[in-house]
Formats: sequence, C-alpha cells, structure tokens
Amino acid sequence: MRGGRRSCAWRWLWLALLLASRPALAEPLTDHLVNTYLHIDAAERARLEHGQANGAIEIAPVILPEGDNIIDGNIHFGWPVAAMVGDSIVVSTRRKPGHGLPDNAGSGPFFVRSTDGGQTWSGMNDLKPLMPFGIEPGGMSVIGSTSSGRMIIKFRGALISENGGESWTHYPTAFTNLSSDVHHFGPTMIEHPAFGLMMFNGRADGSDRAYIRYSQDEGEHWKETSWDTGLFLPKEPAAATWDGNILLISREFNPDFGLHPDNGYYMLTQHLYRYKEGDTPADIKFETLRTNIAGNPWNGATGDPSPGAWAHDTADVIFNPITGRIELLDSHRRGGAGANTGTEPGLALSTLNLWSIDPQDLLDGSTNWQFETTLLERDDFWNMNHLDGLHPGGSVIDLEHGVQHIFVYAGGGNNSDTPENGIFRITRSLHTASLAPAFKNHMGDVNGDGKVGLGDLQTIGDHWMSTNANWSTGDFNFDGIVNLADLQILGDNWHYGFSGDLSFAQALATVGLQLPEPGSLILFIPAWLQLLRRQ
Repeated sequence: MRGGRRSCAWRWLWLALLLASRPALAEPLTDHLVNTYLHIDAAERARLEHGQANGAIEIAPVILPEGDNIIDGNIHFGWPVAAMVGDSIVVSTRRKPGHGLPDNAGSGPFFVRSTDGGQTWSGMNDLKPLMPFGIEPGGMSVIGSTSSGRMIIKFRGALISENGGESWTHYPTAFTNLSSDVHHFGPTMIEHPAFGLMMFNGRADGSDRAYIRYSQDEGEHWKETSWDTGLFLPKEPAAATWDGNILLISREFNPDFGLHPDNGYYMLTQHLYRYKEGDTPADIKFETLRTNIAGNPWNGATGDPSPGAWAHDTADVIFNPITGRIELLDSHRRGGAGANTGTEPGLALSTLNLWSIDPQDLLDGSTNWQFETTLLERDDFWNMNHLDGLHPGGSVIDLEHGVQHIFVYAGGGNNSDTPENGIFRITRSLHTASLAPAFKNHMGDVNGDGKVGLGDLQTIGDHWMSTNANWSTGDFNFDGIVNLADLQILGDNWHYGFSGDLSFAQALATVGLQLPEPGSLILFIPAWLQLLRRQ
C-alpha cells in the first residue's frame, strides 16, 4: 500500500480531527429542572437523554424565576416568542404572579438575548422603559426578523433593532389609525416576498373577521386588511410562507367550527392562501379546513368545563428548507400524539408533538398531516391549577447548524404546589426523518433491534459514502453522508445490547469496508486497524 506506515498514521490523525469537530453534547438535565419545571418521569427523562446523546434534541433552560430574576413575586415566566439574526437570538416573554393574573407594578414584558446561537443567555432586559404608553395587556407578544437583519417586536407600537437586539428604537405610531381592539395575535411575523412583513390575528369586533397587518418598510409603518371568515376567528394563528403561499394554523374555541361534527373532538385548523402573481394584500383570502390533528371532546376530563377547546396551545408552523415539507409543532394538553390523538380524553399527560405535510398536498386541498414524533411528554395534564405552558409558538430556524430552536415555558400552574414557570429551549434537528429513530435506537443501531452489531456495520458498508443518507442507512450524526464519523460512532457503541464474539476490528475485516482517503487513494480498514494496534 502506498505511503506505508507513516501515511496510515497521518490518516488516523485526520480521522481524530474529524471526530473532534463533532458538536459537544449538552449538559444533562438535573433533578431540579426535572422536578420543579419539566415534570417528566424516569422513562421520559431516559428517552430525552437518549435523543440528546444521538444528536436529535437538546433541552436547556433559558431563564428561570430564581434568585435576582424574581421581581415583586413574579414567578410565572411565560408565552415566549423569538427572532434570530446571525448568531443572535432574542426571546421576548412576560413575567406575572401566575397564569392569567394581571400585571402588577413589578411585572411586564422583558427579553433575554443570546449571541452564541442559544448556548448562553443575558439577564432580563426590561421593555417597559421603552414603552412610554404603558404595558400592553395580555400574554404573548409578536416578533419577527427581516432578511436585511432587522428584529421587530410589537409592543405599544414597534420596537426595532438593527444589531441583533443589542439596542432598540421605539416607533410608537407604527400602528396608528389601525383597529385598536384586535386580539388573538399569532406569535410571529413572516416576511413575504411580495407583501413585506406580515402578522395575523383574530377578530377586532363582533363580526367574524380576521385581520392581516403588513409593513413594506421593515416594520416602521403598518397597514391593515381583513377578511370575513364566516366561521369565527383564527385564534393565535402561527404562520409560514413558501413560494408566496401562506399557511396559518390556529386553535378554535368556537364549537360551530372547531368541534368536529362526526367525532366530537376539537381539531386544529389550517387556513391556506394560494399566491397569484400580481396579488395585493387586499386580495388575500384564506380557505379554512379542519386538520386531522385532534384535541379532546367537549366533556373530556372531569372538572374542566371545556377541555376540548383548551386541549391545544398556540402552535408553531415552519417551512423546513431541509426536508422541503411544512412542519407543525402542536402542544397537546391531554397527551394526544400520533395514533393516540383524541382517543384518551382523561390521559394525565401533556405532549409537544411534531407533524408534517407536503406543500403540494396542502395546495391540492389535503388536511392529512403526518405524525413525526413526540418531542416532550410531561407527567400530568394542564388546567389552571395544574401544569401550564409548553406553548411552542415562536420558534426560529438555524439553517447553518441544521436545527430549529423551540422556546416553551414549563412549570406549575396558577395555584399548584410548584407554581414557578421558566423558559426552556428545545433544539431539534431539521433532519426530521432521523428524529424518531434517534429517540428509539441506540447510537449505531441501524435496524432498531436494540443492539449494535454486525448487521448494523454491514449497513454502513452497503451505503459507504452515500449522500442524502439518514439513520436507516448509517448516518448517525445527521450530516447527510455515511462516512468515517458514523463508523466511529458505531465503533464506540460496538456490542451495545449483547455480548458478541467478534471484536470491532474483526467485524470490520469481515465486512471488508474500504475508506476513501485524500488524493482519491483507497485505504483498507483491516490494515489500518492493524497498524494502529502495532503503534
């Protein structure tokens, strides 16, 4: 073999450097976070740690109501929404004494900021001094960003940052002469290629009207149009856009539409606008249909007057540029997920679930979303006296690192024994097809039999250096290719789940893998390993 021992040693260094570039694993969840805020059992904790070890998910606190963060007894941090520009993420949230309780003198809106892609966070930055007209009532804010690098928060006008949230300018008249009593805003703004920045919300009066606010100067001034839904309103609609089309996802409280007449369950609804070149915002009309994502029946869990209407929290919806699909985050307050959605109305769980649909299927009129996986399962159900939060509306996409950062609030309820609510970041891979296997299988377990052995190694050999790869073909680090990094992951976990006769080196010789090397030379693995053993 050309290059001999020295060349092989250099290639081993190349492999070591490659593996060193893999991202470090996040800090494990502590008992304090699990018991005070997340309320997950031992099995769910193990499942999440498994997914984290496999690079599929990471859960970490952003800001908690502890120590100096507590102001005037405000220990309920909730309704987070986020925007990202470069490596800077701004999460805008609220602090109150409890869920639904009015703001007092010490509470109100604030934001925290990260300049390293969500790994570390600033302390609380109070927004009240920037709002001379007082505190805007309610919980959730509306936030967005532009392709030019601006961030915009809707607070008593518009707050705009040109430097990733480091400083802000207040535009108090941004919404002058628009409807004053609009409510039920969706969590985020979208940037439409023809219409500019857009936000969506429910009715402003007694009629069945929904509203679109849009800005064509990046948030400094806004205009308004509306449409007659004939149904009720899109409540807190999450929004996504692709090719000029717009999709809203909302929860409905009106049983005349939200309650499915055939199965008696509340359903999430989708509102679709099909873009035509030359359209103006005044031309936007949404077709509203029920999805297959169910909540619970009207008279579900005992003691809650309307669990069906409240079974879903504010959703989030994105166009995933990696999968090319529309993907939906659904917070279900009665444990529904996948095939279990809507089948167990008294189930003592609350879940955060991921769904997807092909964009063309949407345009063709489909309402059949595909269940992907459950990202988080909490041990109890929601009501005003129990667990609160999740509320995934307002996530951000970090395409450079191939992840979606989801911000939720988790803790106790209004009057529970553990009423604290803190803000958490849930970061998940945008390689959606890899998520479910990563939760279920050990690293290196291609076929899902709970073991890492010769069959898994053979799969890597069969797909060596293949692109557009996924877990089932041996891509364990979700970079889309089966290569040295994936082989090393399998080797690190060799014989997991059973005691095999073959060592990893012997198994490599059996499979007879060949590795590409710089300069298009071929290096045979057994010879490479024998050299390493001699050194």
